[in-house]
Amino acid sequence: MNKKTVLLSCISAVACVAIVMAIFHYYDRGKAASTEPAANQNEVVIPEVDLTKMESLMIGSEPPKLIYADNSKVIFETTGGVYVYDLKETALIRSFDTSSFASARYSNVLPSSFATQDGNQLIFNFNNGSGGFVAAFRYSLADKRIHELTEQEAGEYRKQRFECIYLKPSDERYQKSSGMIASTSGRDYVYLTFRDWKVSTINVVYVQDDQETVYRVFASNE
Repeated sequence: MNKKTVLLSCISAVACVAIVMAIFHYYDRGKAASTEPAANQNEVVIPEVDLTKMESLMIGSEPPKLIYADNSKVIFETTGGVYVYDLKETALIRSFDTSSFASARYSNVLPSSFATQDGNQLIFNFNNGSGGFVAAFRYSLADKRIHELTEQEAGEYRKQRFECIYLKPSDERYQKSSGMIASTSGRDYVYLTFRDWKVSTINVVYVQDDQETVYRVFASNE
């Protein structure tokens, strides 16, 4: 065997080894990628309210609370849940069963929620009976994901919260609005009505230029 033949054989052998190593390396990388944990370990899910049981759902010991309102959506809270209503589509587009979520994770906590000023983020707070922090979560209406917050982070979001208006008893709107309205723009505002302390009877009332439009939030579930 001449030197040229030996050299070609060596080159071929080296090339084969390189190809085999590359294949194993690619396979190992693929295995590692497929077994990597989820990118976000803090993501959780708050279940939807079971609307088939709407007739048995009670508002709670206090009137439903407005969280956010503009000319396209209204967000409000009852003792056991949070609801997002689309004024343009005249439809309930999202609900959160905060009561069952809390009972599955914690004991003796009080849920409360608020929205940021732009209405794009919902913050769910869970406090103990004396008001101490237990947990908090942020929900983005844009990407529909929930992330757990630290107490400090929740406090920072609280500084950006959407503020509703608490009316004085002397205000003529006080009784029909349960004392709370949300200003949308100029003279326009939103308030809630309800009957018999049932969630199914909650209505959204949008007032524009003193003209009221009533939206039956759960009409499609009757």
